[in-house]
Amino acid sequence: MRIIFEQKRRLNSRKYILTDTKLVVETKSITKNFKYELKLDAVGNQILYQSDSTILGKITFYICLAIPFIAIILFLCSFKIEIRLVLINCLIWWGLALYNFLTLHNDDIFITGGHQNLAFYRTIPNEETVLEFVEKIISTSKKYLKEKYTKVELSMSEEAFFSQLRWLQEREVITDLELKELMNIGLVSLYSASQRAHKNFSPEFPFSLLIFYRKRK
Repeated sequence: MRIIFEQKRRLNSRKYILTDTKLVVETKSITKNFKYELKLDAVGNQILYQSDSTILGKITFYICLAIPFIAIILFLCSFKIEIRLVLINCLIWWGLALYNFLTLHNDDIFITGGHQNLAFYRTIPNEETVLEFVEKIISTSKKYLKEKYTKVELSMSEEAFFSQLRWLQEREVITDLELKELMNIGLVSLYSASQRAHKNFSPEFPFSLLIFYRKRK
């Protein structure tokens, strides 16, 4: 699987490449360019919305646009305003308007809870499409975690395996029911591997052990 998702906002851009095992992130702005990779077990699974109030910014933008026009009108109406002052006003106020326009206000969706937060423009191309890709990242990450950390390794202790499973449960990768089932399966598999290693394996014992463990739970 390889999914590419790109966002552009004025002079800034974000690009994400999702595969079965990792997420590649590229961000570009006027001053900085970043590119890094995240393994899917480092990606969080919580969604956070963050946005700035844009009302004050819009008011400031329109005021900065209007003031030079007022100065030009006063000059044309012969209010004895020097042309030099009109030009200075135009340069200053339109410069402030341009700065306000280029300043990006936060309106993002974040994936949090991992080693690094991931940010996405909320409305580019639209919120539904962005959320769909965000959910795809989270579901792919959970699938990767489940496949990686529910495997029983022969060298693994019972405590280490159970610790992994409880960590998956805390991250909402597996349910409570799946936790109990995987604990039972893991306990049987670890015992079976131990018996085969000692060449003294009894095929009937794992089932009795499984019953004992369920009673203990």
